[in-house]
Amino acid sequence: MSSALGRALVWPALGVALTVLSGCPQYDEGKCNEAVSVTRQSITSKDFNLARQWRERAYTYCKDVSLRSTLDGEITAAEKAQLDEQAKIDARKKTADALTGLVKGLALEGKDDGARIARSATCPDPKEKKEGWCEATRSVTGGEPIKVRYWNKEPKALLISAKTAGPASCDALGASTVVRTFGSTIDGTVAEFKHCTLSELGMQALVGSSAELSLVQVFSAEYLAKDASLAKRVRGN
Repeated sequence: MSSALGRALVWPALGVALTVLSGCPQYDEGKCNEAVSVTRQSITSKDFNLARQWRERAYTYCKDVSLRSTLDGEITAAEKAQLDEQAKIDARKKTADALTGLVKGLALEGKDDGARIARSATCPDPKEKKEGWCEATRSVTGGEPIKVRYWNKEPKALLISAKTAGPASCDALGASTVVRTFGSTIDGTVAEFKHCTLSELGMQALVGSSAELSLVQVFSAEYLAKDASLAKRVRGN
């Protein structure tokens, strides 16, 4: 091989090698579109690690720099929205747990005599009716009042009821065992209801829970024997 021919073959090969080593862009419209699509699907499903992996692929194959920066913004915004929503859920749960704690405290205080926790209760007029329900409310800062109901001639027949923002649970009432779970609504909001026995209180509870609104009802066996509507609801018949 002549030296001239050798140089003719070497220089093109060297040029190819330099092109590869210089890291020239590998723009590819098809692969770019795929990367953008999968990145956005991952954002929608809140899989942000996967979204970042495909975002890197978009960096490699997408020529439009503004599109690449747009994906960065979409990932950041979606993550922030998720964190903000979780913070709201955590705050609502904290509120629900606090209110449930108040209900538990009232139940401990009044389980032997509902009159102890029913301040200024409205009871049947003894001139018209000897027996019946007495009802009262307990104020709650920043929330709906807690309702207290007991039978005037059998004050152990006690119900304490409260609504709260955020998810509630039987566990917040102490040691509990779930007897039955069913679906229903609270003021039009779909919720999961659990009928529980409360060994610490020696009572029962019906707790309806959703992310937005919950209902906590603690009651005695004596109360359930007198409230046919609630008895039917917890037993499902």
